[in-house]
Amino acid sequence: MNKFSDESTFQQIRGCGYNYVRRPTGKRLDPKYTIKTVKHSPLVMVWGAISANSGCGIHIFRKDERVNAAKYISLLNSKVKADMAVSGTTIFQQDSAPCHTDKSVKKWFADNNVTILLNWPSSSPDLNVIENCWNLMKKKVAAHCPTSEADVTDILKRVWVTEITPDYRKTERIAMVLRNRGYPTKY
Repeated sequence: MNKFSDESTFQQIRGCGYNYVRRPTGKRLDPKYTIKTVKHSPLVMVWGAISANSGCGIHIFRKDERVNAAKYISLLNSKVKADMAVSGTTIFQQDSAPCHTDKSVKKWFADNNVTILLNWPSSSPDLNVIENCWNLMKKKVAAHCPTSEADVTDILKRVWVTEITPDYRKTERIAMVLRNRGYPTKY
């Protein structure tokens, strides 16, 4: 079984490109028919991992915190090591970010007998469960209408624990992609 991991960023207000609104004549500036924005909406960076058996927990980075090899190894020690043993996960999937491919990180995986999924196809969000999970979480967080950076953080934790259900994690995405001969799926 695979454990999928990645980082993502969340904002107080989620931009969706152009938004079209149908409104009655003469109601152009009525607040009911406008979309609120926040200039320089704060970003919250998050790391998470997920498998069919379990979510591994998330780590919400402080504003001044950057992901480097040492920080990543710390995350692997605190979040991944025990979870993989408990959930029976044997293969770990991650992208090729520099902090993921550092020699010290590769050594950590070797020392801890964790197999890395190699040759992962690029631009394959239908296959990567965590990419779909981040998209779903962004929608769910936005639906809660966070009002501050602290609110975004609280909502992120709540959504991760209560709204990313076991049924969602167990969806057979790879089988769907194979049935669809590599073309996009509903994910």
